[in-house]
Amino acid sequence: MGLQNQTVILYGDPSFQEATAEGVITPGFLCLHTSGGGVIANNVAQDPNPLPMFAHEDDLRGGCLTDDYAIGAVTKTVTAQNGDRINAVAGAVVAVGETVESAGNGKLIPVTTGKGIGIAREAAAADGDWFEIEII
Repeated sequence: MGLQNQTVILYGDPSFQEATAEGVITPGFLCLHTSGGGVIANNVAQDPNPLPMFAHEDDLRGGCLTDDYAIGAVTKTVTAQNGDRINAVAGAVVAVGETVESAGNGKLIPVTTGKGIGIAREAAAADGDWFEIEII
């Protein structure tokens, strides 16, 4: 779905950071910092307090949305603010208007018990689709 927009940031002015990947990370994944100062795909399903931090494509080195960061790679992330629009990766089918949360693997799913991180502004037809969310 959202792959026609070949960037993670669709609208807004999020802050950029870099950290070492401690696992394979796909641009558009919801991420979190580790105690060692690195970054991983958010591994907390239904995260009760998610930070809206997403892996950004490695555009300065010629990367795009479909280029994963390898373990040990310097990983570019963005921390979004309310109202920013992000091209995220779905972990299930998501309808327009649904509130989404962490699936526990970097992807986003419709809210079940956790805290919503965004509202789907575009549908995701399948697991692995990129889709637009607005951060809440």
